[in-house]
Amino acid sequence: MSNQPASQKEIIFRIDREEYAISVMEVVSIEKPHELTPVPKQNPYVLGVIHLRGQVVPIIDLRKILNESASTVTDSTRYIIASVAGQVIGFVVDAATDILDVPASTIQKPALFSKDFIYGIAKLEDRMIVLLDIPRLLESALGDISLSEITSIA
Repeated sequence: MSNQPASQKEIIFRIDREEYAISVMEVVSIEKPHELTPVPKQNPYVLGVIHLRGQVVPIIDLRKILNESASTVTDSTRYIIASVAGQVIGFVVDAATDILDVPASTIQKPALFSKDFIYGIAKLEDRMIVLLDIPRLLESALGDISLSEITSIA
């Protein structure tokens, strides 16, 4: 008997034309862009901080991490606010598009992936969605900088 759930809820978002997902369990909220306060001498992926419901939240440019180009704010741009290792962090995405139940049977982990922050690809009808492991993605992108160091800038 397997301990794997039959499906998992994922927040689907877009960067360029690609679709990505993170677990709904990690997401606190999805927000329209707020006024961003830059913080000097930070990792290039850290855009700055926002004030959200009494809390100062660092904002990470997910587009820059995944495809090396900086985000531009449009009407569809969203901040996905997530809780990662007990820290609240925001991620800029081009658009948040869906909340889906992703059947475990649709998730494959191709053997040749060099990025350990991709824990699989979900094939859903005519869609291919890259499933991200956010803690590992941050570890890969930020290197020696800990999450607590990033959130302490707030």
